[in-house]
Formats: sequence, C-alpha cells, structure tokens
Amino acid sequence: MELDAYLEVAADHVDRLIDRYFGAPVGDLNRAAAHLLTAGGKRLRPALLMLAADAVRPHSSDDLMPAALALELTHTFTLIHDDIMDRDMFRRGVPTVNNRWDEPTAILAGDVLYSRAFSFLIGAIAPEAARLRAVGMLAITCDELCLGQHLDMSFASRDDVTEGEYLDMVEKKTGSLYAASAAIGAVLAGASEPQIEVLHRFGLACGVAFQIQDDLIDLQPTLRDAVVLDLPLAPLCSEDCLGLCPVCGVRLEDDPSHAHEATDPRWAALATLQDPDA
Repeated sequence: MELDAYLEVAADHVDRLIDRYFGAPVGDLNRAAAHLLTAGGKRLRPALLMLAADAVRPHSSDDLMPAALALELTHTFTLIHDDIMDRDMFRRGVPTVNNRWDEPTAILAGDVLYSRAFSFLIGAIAPEAARLRAVGMLAITCDELCLGQHLDMSFASRDDVTEGEYLDMVEKKTGSLYAASAAIGAVLAGASEPQIEVLHRFGLACGVAFQIQDDLIDLQPTLRDAVVLDLPLAPLCSEDCLGLCPVCGVRLEDDPSHAHEATDPRWAALATLQDPDA
C-alpha cells in the first residue's frame, strides 16, 4: 500500500474511534474536551504508531488502536494548551476551546484529554510489561513536550538563539511525540531493542522535519501560498528564508556543531521492564 493510502486508512480508523468515544459528549467539560478532537486533523501521530507496529509485526496495529488514539489525545491536549498561551481564536476551521468557552475550561479540557490518553494506552492488546513500558514512555514524552514549549516561549524575547538551541526546542516540542509514537508502536508490537531505537530515531527525524517545514512556511507568505496551491517550494526559498527561523530568529549557520541526542536516558531504564533478567 502506498503511504498516502495508508495514512488515509489510518486516519479513518482513528476518526471512527474518536466518534465512538467522543462523538456524543455529555456535560460541558466533556464537550469542550471533544471540541477540537472532533474537528478533524491528519492523525499523523497515530498513523506513525500503526506504521511502526506493522513494520515490526504485520497487522499488529489492529490490536493497538487504543494506543493510537492515546497519541492523538496527547497531541490534541497540547494544541488546546498552546491555543491558550498564544490566545489563538481559531484552529482547524472552528473556534478554539478558549475562544468558545473560556481559559479555565480550556485548561481543564486539555487535562481531561491528557489523563484519558493514559487510560486508552493501557487498553492496547499487548503484554503487560510492554504496556507498562509504553505508559512510562508517554509520561517522559509529555515532560519533553512541556520543556520544548517553554523553550519556544522563551525564544520570543531573544534575538541570539543559535541553531543548536532551536533544534533542541524543536526536538522536544514536536519531535518527541513523533518519536514516542513510533517507539511505542514498536514496543507494543514486540520489537527488539535495536528496532525500537531505530524507529524512535525515525520518528524524531519526522517530527523535526515537520516542524522546520512548518516554520519555513510561516516565514514567508509566498511559501504558505505555495503549499496551499501545491506548488514546488524550492524556487520560492530565498537565502534569507533558509537561514532564518521565523519563530525565534535563529540563524542556521550560527551553531553547526549541534549534536542531536535522540534518546532520553530515562527510556533505557524503561527497557528493563521487559528484560526478564533485569
């Protein structure tokens, strides 16, 4: 199956689960929590979990759909909180939760999705040790997400951010959840440690690339228009565009020595949960 077709099928599976569990919310807080979740989305993080699982053991993703949903809940909770911090009024073509309700309700709605993500994750059909390890991995990832978001906020008042600092922020803010999606899918599917490591690094690279592309698109209206119109990007990328991050003003040539660390040492400790000799 081609990747585009796989992503479309994966998104459909996730949308069906969202409709089942969040399509008819009862109570104002549940409606706020479901609001952005049911407004659409590409469902890339669940798809990456499914893709990694199927790469390790074909068709294993069928048993891991609660875990895939957990990744989408985690992503959506970060969007709700991000909209509060940025005071955004619209996302995915609908009013943001903080706009339609208020900031306290939006904070609680994000918290609801955060907590339910772990409930769904533990519901995946996989060995108990693998599910326990996956829970630890997601917890570490949420820690990284918060660190990345705080770094992003701190860069807004600086004009001396280096390439290394920018990439560290991107790895935490965006790359970490993509990395966790792939690694958790691998763990739940019964992957070996080398397979988990490789898929973790693959997910991290996907997330970092996604965020850099998104930042470049935000930098120039011409790039944003090119994406909307499906035009080639390369001819529109000026030298200034390629050397400057739109969010924090980082010049990409400032710190070429940045070395990426794809694996948090805490993840290694989680691996002992599945080691019968540990």
